[in-house]
Amino acid sequence: MKTRFLIISLLLTIVLTGCNAKYSLTIENEKITEELSIIENNSNNLDIKDETGKSFYDYAKLYGEEQDINIDYNGYHSQNECTNNCVYYDKKYINEDGKVGFKLSHEFDFSEMTFSTIANELIPAFSVQYSGKVLKISGKSPKNYFNDYEVLNDIELNINTNYKVLSTNLKKKDDGKYIWEISKDDKSSKEELYITLDTQTVLDKVEKKNINPVILLIALGCFLIFIIGFIITTRRN
Repeated sequence: MKTRFLIISLLLTIVLTGCNAKYSLTIENEKITEELSIIENNSNNLDIKDETGKSFYDYAKLYGEEQDINIDYNGYHSQNECTNNCVYYDKKYINEDGKVGFKLSHEFDFSEMTFSTIANELIPAFSVQYSGKVLKISGKSPKNYFNDYEVLNDIELNINTNYKVLSTNLKKKDDGKYIWEISKDDKSSKEELYITLDTQTVLDKVEKKNINPVILLIALGCFLIFIIGFIITTRRN
């Protein structure tokens, strides 16, 4: 299976059908889990065919059940088919609750993530550097895809982690996830992404909110007043 097939085909699928694509990296427990899912919610789009005669339904079956996508540990952009010691993405065909699509995923060690077929196809100059403590993931904006596919307006990448973030230019969302949004019309879109993590410092995913001491004292005072008033009323009766 040649490696230079993937993102072009997937982007063609997205442009043809207007489906939802989600790419995410989950970094925890000394592993990086990569996941790409493409889902079509509109049943009217499933049978629309591209120039090759394939529909979204065909692509979903192809990448979700039939075709193995190898991880190119022999060097990215290898034009040779994998024949020995091949490692493939886990694949899943999705057809439930009116949704059709597929999901590709794989769990990498920190030192192996640099071989990711999907990341190298999607993110120009994709790089992973790991020193034994500090992990840095970086790459350039895939804005050139907007020139090739005029209907494509936005690309969104998500990174989830419970490690301490030392530095990043990604936007942090309320749920603790980091997001990189690339928009065709937004001239201020970042040209490069980076996130640097301290993999020896694990943080709680749910941040504990500190209670304002003034509010706590007021609440305590009201409670004491209620108790005193209750005691006085009881004695009078």
